[in-house]
Amino acid sequence: MSQSKRKLIILDANVIIHAHELGVWNHLVNQYDVCIVGVVIDDEAKYFQSQTGIKTDIDLKKSESEGKIQRLDPELSHTQKIFKEYKEVFVKGLDPGERDAITILNSDNFDEHLFCSGDKSAIKAVAVINKTFNIISLEKLLKDSGQSGVAKKLKHEFLESYTKQYITAGTTERSLHKK
Repeated sequence: MSQSKRKLIILDANVIIHAHELGVWNHLVNQYDVCIVGVVIDDEAKYFQSQTGIKTDIDLKKSESEGKIQRLDPELSHTQKIFKEYKEVFVKGLDPGERDAITILNSDNFDEHLFCSGDKSAIKAVAVINKTFNIISLEKLLKDSGQSGVAKKLKHEFLESYTKQYITAGTTERSLHKK
């Protein structure tokens, strides 16, 4: 991790899209070491729609080739570990990008990474795998990097209160999903 950047962050597709909508994407990649799972780069975060209705492409492959973001893909051993520890319905119930991010976090090789999502299933999943210290809201990311004004414009699913609500829910459900 470079000295000038703050943390290793794994961003979910919905965070990437919302950051583009708000015009803070470049700020995030300049402030944080941003990691994104391959399926999000390749298939999930493709465009955003501006408030005026203009559809604009998101080119994460270009950001990757320019070294602005880092690609993460789960290894076979990571996938085997999560299926060994958790019920299949839990793992398969996540979107592909979220599943890969959760699988990577569960591997224990990425404890220094934080995961940012606005999806309640993904937030709950991080709590289910007992990695609550690895989840961060977009609101907190923005505030920690001096963008409190932009944080006030966030949709509710990107707020700290929403994240905390679903961390609590996931912690409560932990025993339901363990094998």
